[in-house]
Amino acid sequence: ANTLDYSLIEQNDGVLRFRNDPSYLSNNSAIQFDIRGAERMRITSAGQLLVGTTTGFGILHTKKNASGIVGITIQNGSEFENNGAAVYFKVAGSSSDYRKGGILFVNNGTGYGRGDLYFSLNTSTSGSAIADVSSAKMTIKDTGNVGIGTTSPAQKLHIKGAGGTGIKTMLLIQQDDDGAGHPGGDI
Repeated sequence: ANTLDYSLIEQNDGVLRFRNDPSYLSNNSAIQFDIRGAERMRITSAGQLLVGTTTGFGILHTKKNASGIVGITIQNGSEFENNGAAVYFKVAGSSSDYRKGGILFVNNGTGYGRGDLYFSLNTSTSGSAIADVSSAKMTIKDTGNVGIGTTSPAQKLHIKGAGGTGIKTMLLIQQDDDGAGHPGGDI
């Protein structure tokens, strides 16, 4: 064994650091977390967090062999109206916030953890303006009503345009070419 091949756990200025292969001798080093003799999680040298698997795609990959639905839970422990939990999307290399896309679940005040689901896209050029309820493009209420362009759908499907003058197409259903030379058309 090479005397430079070791792992290190250190604490410095309130930061607990786990370092595997600090001499950079292996291209495939990882930090592995085992419970009851089985690997449960690992962090790879490429920065991937793998849970329930030793290989994966993307920076987070989870796997569980089970019947039924397997999920990831994001919880806000404060069950008050207008509090919620979200998954945000950011595509920017800058240090600005730029979380311009998001899926938000917001408590609607009816109790029992119920709420509404918002699909949000913030088009502001401000780095501090993030996707939130006010920038929602589609809403699904706990009643089952779906709103496009409105966060308060009054019917099962409620489409609201941006306003302005002139004729605006609110809904377009189009049939593609059937592949036999017969062009599609509007339905």
